[in-house]
Amino acid sequence: MLAENKYQDQDKVKVYVECDEEIKLPTYGSEWSAGLDIYLPEPVVLRPGEKKIIPSGLKLAIPAGTELQLRPRSGLSLKSNLKISNSPGTIDADYRDEIGVIAENTFRMSDLLDEILLKPELKEKLRTEYQEYDYAEYSGYELKSPLPLYLDKHGNPYGTIYLAKGERIAQLVLGLYLKLEFEKVSDIRQYGADRGGGFGSTGR
Repeated sequence: MLAENKYQDQDKVKVYVECDEEIKLPTYGSEWSAGLDIYLPEPVVLRPGEKKIIPSGLKLAIPAGTELQLRPRSGLSLKSNLKISNSPGTIDADYRDEIGVIAENTFRMSDLLDEILLKPELKEKLRTEYQEYDYAEYSGYELKSPLPLYLDKHGNPYGTIYLAKGERIAQLVLGLYLKLEFEKVSDIRQYGADRGGGFGSTGR
């Protein structure tokens, strides 16, 4: 059972949105979801090792004193090699340009040998669904590899990530923040005891 939300009677925070008619607005996956899912306005292809900014089609104006954090979706992170860089990314209240998701395909073509060792059944998939090429012949350079280059029916290497239009790519979470004001002091310990430890304090 969920704990009572003491803020549930407050009005929702209004956010102004500029986008094309066909753009799907972010939505909550359930009543108690903290994050809003962002949907892809167009298909995206990320080849192994490629990093790019994926446009969201959204320009937002959020209230002063708040920030939007852009975060990865756990399911997509678990089931693919997609990584949302700069996570969580901060969208400030005075930002008015299109929100972009910095995405990277962390798979490297040199990882294929390790993947085959972990999943021997992959060899059959490569044989039936991919075209085999020699690295040197394909690139025009003398490149040596323990495995050939495998390209799919679109001409992209094994490990390429295909994301469809309308797929959920990331999440937005709205948060409050306080401004900091710094004052230099001679001894920081006069403002509280030093617990000791820091990096590596777990003892590992």
